[in-house]
Amino acid sequence: MKSEEEMHGLKANEQGAQEVSKQTKKSWN
Repeated sequence: MKSEEEMHGLKANEQGAQEVSKQTKKSWN
């Protein structure tokens, strides 16, 4: 259960990082 929650959290963090990188690229361009 705990490891499953951690995996879900990691996926959410990855998606968040991708969104941030997209926004950062937009602001830089």
